[in-house]
Formats: sequence, structure tokens, C-alpha cells
Amino acid sequence: MADFQGNASGSDRQNTAQARYLQLSRWRDPYLRRARQAACLTLPYAMPPDGWTTDSELREPYQGLGARAVTNLTGRITNRLMPAAVSFFRLQPPGELSIEGAVEEGKETTSDLEQQLAVLEQALMRNVNALNWRDATLTSVEQLIIAGNVLEFILPDNNIRLYRLDQFVVRKNRAGQIVELIIEEFLQEEEIPEDQRAKVKANASQTQGSIDQPRNMAEEAVAIYTWIRFQTDGTYKRTQWVGDQELGEAGTFTIEDLPYRHLGWKFIPGEDYGHGKVEDHMGDFRTLETHAKALIELSTMASKHYIFVRPGTTAKGVVKRIMTAPNGQAVVADPQSVELKTFESVAGTQVTAAEVDRITQNLSRAFLLQSGAQRQAERVTAEEIRRDIEEIEAAIGPIFSKLANQQMEWRLEILMRQLDERLVPIAREVDITILTGLEALSREAATEKALRVAPLLQIFGEEARLMLNIHEFLSPAMVGAGFPRAVKSNQEYEAALQQEALRKAAAAGVESAASSIGQQAATPEG
Repeated sequence: MADFQGNASGSDRQNTAQARYLQLSRWRDPYLRRARQAACLTLPYAMPPDGWTTDSELREPYQGLGARAVTNLTGRITNRLMPAAVSFFRLQPPGELSIEGAVEEGKETTSDLEQQLAVLEQALMRNVNALNWRDATLTSVEQLIIAGNVLEFILPDNNIRLYRLDQFVVRKNRAGQIVELIIEEFLQEEEIPEDQRAKVKANASQTQGSIDQPRNMAEEAVAIYTWIRFQTDGTYKRTQWVGDQELGEAGTFTIEDLPYRHLGWKFIPGEDYGHGKVEDHMGDFRTLETHAKALIELSTMASKHYIFVRPGTTAKGVVKRIMTAPNGQAVVADPQSVELKTFESVAGTQVTAAEVDRITQNLSRAFLLQSGAQRQAERVTAEEIRRDIEEIEAAIGPIFSKLANQQMEWRLEILMRQLDERLVPIAREVDITILTGLEALSREAATEKALRVAPLLQIFGEEARLMLNIHEFLSPAMVGAGFPRAVKSNQEYEAALQQEALRKAAAAGVESAASSIGQQAATPEG
């Protein structure tokens, strides 16, 4: 790990991105080896072994607990990061905005702004759902649990592209910010822009991929290297290379606009790469794999039966009669000459099975396999969701909250910047709050509180309505219920009150005039 300043000129040590990538790969190799070992015991396809190709076979584990554990924890974390049919974030007015200041300046109140931002949230959620961020999140969390590292890249169209640990190298400073990042990709000819194809073909002979890249592409695939370096002026410079040639023009990003984010399950101070959840329990997984293999072999041996016949009895056709006799049929033979042999190691099998059960219990608790699963129903109570969230937070601690902030909040910030022209002006100044963990229940709690207070209005009647600001009371409840457009703004509410007052005055005037005419008609003349 290096200091943030003075690292922009990495080219003075290496002239090409490929050479620099191969040099930095040596520092990544220990993490990559552990990631492949973790994948081998859980989901082998998540991080294939070195030299693997699509026509090669992956090693199959002797136990399925690793796959179930990773799949279960991945699904539960993904469902909490991006709940189905519910917004996983909340846009709030800037902290310095106050109701009094807004009223004095003739602006809308905080409640009105919250309604506008709630409508904006729905628009952003439609965009997120259309981009299918849930699949990217699922794969990203799976990589973090197994390999401990994943690189996310938000494309200009706001889609997310993921890179495994064997596809990038990174250097960071002591604050955890990226200093240098190189991505290795193998592209087919049709994936290369037409204006660059001639230059790529001319340098293709100089391109040799790293030993870590699986050769699952056609022979004409070319290794393209994307090199991102921090500059002394506080920006990032992005260049793309093939062989020793730089392609196209360099791109420049600020720290806030950089569309690349290196995520790790757990970072240790002084290290550039993270460690995965599976690595924390590698000893148990290895022991389980060994004992599961032994138990399978023991059960296979126990299922085999051998019939031993004395050599002197073979001439009498005993062996043939035994082999051809149906089950349960009597066979004429000397019982002293025939004996059934089976594998008998009950004690060893029991010890192995008990050890497998013990390790299974430990890993099941660590990966939340034993906890009560959330009920599959159309409506799940807030208490069930709260219990599920508390179990996740207790199991993985602050890592869950870190993912929410480093992954989901960063995605939304990039998305809002790229959609800046289509957003309302206030959206450029809002505060983003990720509604993960127990915070995800905050809006439901606001609705529940409003429902508890509502009976008081009926008890105290008109006096309570005069004492309370109904707009400030009703707006959070409707926003929490998912109907931000249902409540009118203060200006619309006041206009409605004026119209109602005019209507009542007009009705009262008509009634008074009718009453006066009726009295005149009832009064006799002279």
C-alpha cells in the first residue's frame, strides 16, 4: 500500500499497462490462491482455477454445505440490500434546510420537499429495476463472501459490469482510496470499436494475457488493459492499451465521479485486497471436506458384500449356484464352506459422522442456515423483518452496514450524477440515506405512529384539528405508505381551504337569500 500522492507516474517504472499488470499480479497472488481454495470448497465456478477453460471440468466438492451456506447468506444479504418492491434508499432535504427558513423565503416546507423527493425516489427505483441491479448485487455479494473482492464498474448507460479478482489488480493508499487500477479483458473483434480495430490487430501479436486469465475465448480474442492512475492534480486518468500501444484518448475523472469501486468483504489495515467470509471459516470447510470424503468412502465400502467360498468346493458348482440363485432361494451347499463378508467399522463411521454433524452445526450458525427463515407470504410483519435483520447484523457485524454505504450509496450517487440533467434541481443537493438494517423500517414506523395518533383526533374533535398541523402529520404517513402524491402541498392545501370557504360563503348567501324571499312571501300585504 502506497501514499496517495506521488503515484501518478507509474509509467516511469513500467511503460505498458500489460507489463505493469503482470508486475502487480505478484502482490495479488496470495489473495487469489485463497479465493480459489474458498471457491473449490463452496462454488467452484465463482473463482475457477488457474488455466481453466470452458471445455474443462471443475472439481466437485464432496459436500454441499458450502454451496448452501454461500447461497443462503448471499440471498439474505441481497434481499436486505435491495428489498423486493420496496425502495432501498431515501432522499432527504439538505440538513441545513429548516422549515422556518423555507417559510420566510416563500419556499416550500420540508414536508413538501419530502413529497417531491419521494416521487423522485419512485422514478429512480423504476430506473434501477429496469437496469436489473439486483442480479449484479447478487453476483457481487457472492464474490465478496467467497473471494473477498469484487470490482464494480458503472457504464455510461448506468448498467453495472463486475470483475472477479483474477481480472484486475489494484493499489491503494492508507486511506483506502485507489491509487492505481488495471483491468484485463479479453475482447472479440466485434466488441472493439471499428476505428480501433486496425490498431488492435496490428498489436495483437504483442498481446499475451496473464497466466490468471482463463482461456475461454476464441483464439482471435485480444487482451485489452484499462489503466486508471491517480494524478498529482487530484484526478484520475484512464487509458486503454493493447500490447505496447495506447488506444484512443485518455479519460479523466474526479474522485467523486470515478465509476470504478473496489469492494472487499473485510479489509485489514495495510493491505490492498480484502478477505472473504469463507476464508474466516476455511479450517472448518477443509475439515468438513476431508470427513465428508471419508464418510462417503466408508458408506461405499459398507455397501459392498463379498461371498467367500473355500477352494475345495468350487468343483461342485457352488459358486455358480450362489451367483445365479434368486434372492431368498435355497442353495445346496456346505455352510462351513461358504461365508458372507461385509465391511464392519461401525465405531469409525460413527466418529466421522459425529464430527461432520458438529462442523455442520458450526458452519450453519455462521452462515445463518439454522435461523428461522422469513415466512413466504404476501405480507410479512415488521417484527419478522426486524428479527431477520437483527440476525444478519449479529452474524456479520458492521460489514453489512459497510456494504450498504460503500456499495449502494456510491451506486446511487453515480446514477444521480449521470441522470443530473433529467432530475429536479433540488436533487443535486439532497442527502442519500440507505435504508438497510433496522433503518429500513423507519417509514413503516412513521405510518404506524400516524395510525396510533389518528384516534386522538376523533376523541378531541375539532379542537385537536385546530391545534395540530394536519399537513405535517399526514405527509410522512402517506410517504411511508408509498403514496407521496396523495397529500397536497401547503400552497395547494391553502388554495383548497380558500375555495371551500368561498363555496360555503356562497352556499350560505344562497340560503340566506332564499330564507329572506320565503319570509317576504309569508308576510301578508298591508
